[in-house]
Amino acid sequence: MDRYRTATALPFPHLHDATSALCVDLRHRVMDGDESRVPDWSTLRVVGPYEVFDRTGAVRFEYRASVLPRQVDARPNVRRPGAGLTEPVHA
Repeated sequence: MDRYRTATALPFPHLHDATSALCVDLRHRVMDGDESRVPDWSTLRVVGPYEVFDRTGAVRFEYRASVLPRQVDARPNVRRPGAGLTEPVHA
């Protein structure tokens, strides 16, 4: 199973803001029109900050993240034949 990866750079070091932006991007990358795949947030890895320079020479703080996808039922409210149905018990 492939890990999905992304990165973001901020003008200041702030792990919470970076993680929020990374999670939004990862969700879009993983799902990408397929509602049966979602990010498995228990596998989220965030690293950084790394000091990098932008085109103007200003210091930016780059964070990188990766996550594994997981499959889910795209239609959870649709009953599958025989799934979880049992005969009622009469005393």
